[in-house]
Amino acid sequence: MDIQIVSNEASEATADIVPIALWKEIASWRETAQLLRSEAMRHRPLAALGREDA
Repeated sequence: MDIQIVSNEASEATADIVPIALWKEIASWRETAQLLRSEAMRHRPLAALGREDA
C-alpha cells in the first residue's frame, strides 16, 4: 500500500494520504487497544467464550 506525503512550498511534510483499507485497519487496532484498557471490557470476550448458544 502506498502512503503519499504532502509537502508545502518549503518541502516540509504537512500531511499524509493513507489508503482507506489501511486507515480502517489502523482504526480497528486503535479501537481494540482502547477497549482492552478497560478491565470490564477485557473480561467480556472471555465470558462470551464460556457461554453456550441458546
